[in-house]
Amino acid sequence: MTLAQYVEQIGQIRTSTPVDTRLARVANQALRWACTTYTTPASFGPNEYPVRGSASVAMLCAVAVQTQLYDPDLSRLDSYLTPNKQALALLNSTVFAHRLYTSGGWGGQWQSAWWATLLGTTGWIQWRYLTADARERLLAVLEFEADQRLPQGPRYLRTADGTVTTQGDTGAEENAWNACGLVCASLMMPAHPRAADWMVAAVELGVASFAHPSDVESDLVVSGRPLSGWLAGSNVEDDYSVVNHGKVNPDYAQAICLPGHTAILFGLAGKAMPEAFAWNCPRVYARLTTYYAAGEPVQPVIYPQGPDWGVRRSLSCWWPDITAQVLGWDQLSARPAGYWADVHLADVDAQQNRYATGDGHMYANTTEDSYPAREQVACYQLAAGHLLAWLGRHDRLRVTTAPY
Repeated sequence: MTLAQYVEQIGQIRTSTPVDTRLARVANQALRWACTTYTTPASFGPNEYPVRGSASVAMLCAVAVQTQLYDPDLSRLDSYLTPNKQALALLNSTVFAHRLYTSGGWGGQWQSAWWATLLGTTGWIQWRYLTADARERLLAVLEFEADQRLPQGPRYLRTADGTVTTQGDTGAEENAWNACGLVCASLMMPAHPRAADWMVAAVELGVASFAHPSDVESDLVVSGRPLSGWLAGSNVEDDYSVVNHGKVNPDYAQAICLPGHTAILFGLAGKAMPEAFAWNCPRVYARLTTYYAAGEPVQPVIYPQGPDWGVRRSLSCWWPDITAQVLGWDQLSARPAGYWADVHLADVDAQQNRYATGDGHMYANTTEDSYPAREQVACYQLAAGHLLAWLGRHDRLRVTTAPY
């Protein structure tokens, strides 16, 4: 039996809904960069930046085509076939660079479940364009990465009794991206013999991602179990801030966008997302917004203990803003998430439009964002934010309290 026989294809999604004018402009300019400046990496190896970067660009290209976000005038790309071809080329090359197919390739390592999720999302919405062999390779990567995570369990900053085990290093984002990999495999292959096991493991990771110290003794039932029955520790601080790289770090509170991607996967599948994946996300988002600078800031985030990845990462704020707005996670915030989304997207627009080349890139230097694949990740953030909002407009985002 081939892995493709386990797949549940998503319904036709190539329909358009109104898109914010500024988002359409920013996303299409990024699409121009993705198709005219970015090229397939010469080599991947087990390295984060080429793998994550390639998968991120592929997703924007695919989403732009399949949701009709692509605009020939705004992108200056003559045909949708250009981003469609780029999506397929990047998807196939990055999948083939996996250790299953390439000696010394990526896979079975820190963050590789997230890279597989990006590829899986792209491949799922591009399914009809994939050859039979390409489908099998993609599914094998998803199966491999999900199986790697199945026995691992959540990672915690502190244990249930409050003992800090990883000083200054939350497990929030790692749990959340590993959950994404398990969810992606389970939803794409619901008939797979381990699909149910993958989903239960994902739910456990989801509820642990932003677990609070008080949750470990709580009798509150979430996704069928008391929190105390799910959790063996916690990952956020008493005030719901997130500590990483040895300091209070707003960049990692932004990791609530990873459960946002989980919502995308459930929306594509047409299924309700277990409530566990959203646990404490409204509280973490509310705390995150206390670090935001209002108005039209050049530095959008005030870092209480100094910046980590850069000082002008407005798009990295916009993606959790859109997530909170669409999923209703802003009910505890002083201002609605839509306000912050507008503030941050306006700055992204300004970043793109300051260059005479007009090639669609955003960041001027590593002071603004030091992540080596920053432009590629920007492509992903635009794709994911648009796709989540698109699914919301089509009433495909639901939450369930069903037990797991």
